Amino acid sequence: MEYLERLHLQNELVIGLNRLEGILDQGDDLAIVTSQPRFDIVPVTLAEIDAWFAGQGFEKVTACGYYRAADNLGVFDAHAKNIIRFENELIPFDVIPCRPSGGFLKFIADTLAAGHTLTAVRTVSTSPRGI
Repeated sequence: MEYLERLHLQNELVIGLNRLEGILDQGDDLAIVTSQPRFDIVPVTLAEIDAWFAGQGFEKVTACGYYRAADNLGVFDAHAKNIIRFENELIPFDVIPCRPSGGFLKFIADTLAAGHTLTAVRTVSTSPRGI
């Protein structure tokens, strides 16, 4: 159900982007069959992505995450590998949309109210053997 909800929310960003083709019964499992139009990959910059989301009424929450309070829509993982240009429009095709709630929604609201943008930092450390 979460997968179908994400497809639905992506269609709110780009109408008709995802199409539910059907469901296959594979005995013990069901498989959801979807399709998207084929686009030539035309790279975009982070500045273009920021401008596109701002034009859609979103505020930047993280380096690749945006939130629109008007309809409580969050879009994450919105980086240059998940957004392409088609003609003069940007197409977010592999982002993670959601409707934040509870503590997550409060965290986003508090972050934006404070005028902050969150940055994730990945660190890798190893410890000597035997410790």
